[in-house]
Amino acid sequence: MIYKLLIIGFSLILFTSCKTEGPKKLNWIKIDNSERNTVCVVLNEELEDSISFENYKQKSLDRGRILVYAELRNRTNTSFSVDISTVFRDSDTIIVDESAWRNVAFTPNQTIRYKISSVLSAETFTIRIKNKK
Repeated sequence: MIYKLLIIGFSLILFTSCKTEGPKKLNWIKIDNSERNTVCVVLNEELEDSISFENYKQKSLDRGRILVYAELRNRTNTSFSVDISTVFRDSDTIIVDESAWRNVAFTPNQTIRYKISSVLSAETFTIRIKNKK
């Protein structure tokens, strides 16, 4: 009798302690897709009134690459730094190239010229600006 109880107890522990591994459903997260349809975005709300994006141009290069020029202006009377990166997309708005984050320091009311080119063939771009870490 004790032998049967030990076997049943051991079986319960063995089968109830195993976890099932395998595919799991991904949680759906709503993403703001406005970045796909604009040429410049600020990723921090506090930058919205501090910096402006002006006078951009896109030039075609060899092998379908693009060169981007833009003017970024500090609209404040204080110095600050931001990080800037550019995402390049194909005609289906899929990312095909992305630049490293580059730190840019602004003096009060300064306008800088930002220039970058894609490494791979691209159709559109989005310049992303965020607070310096």
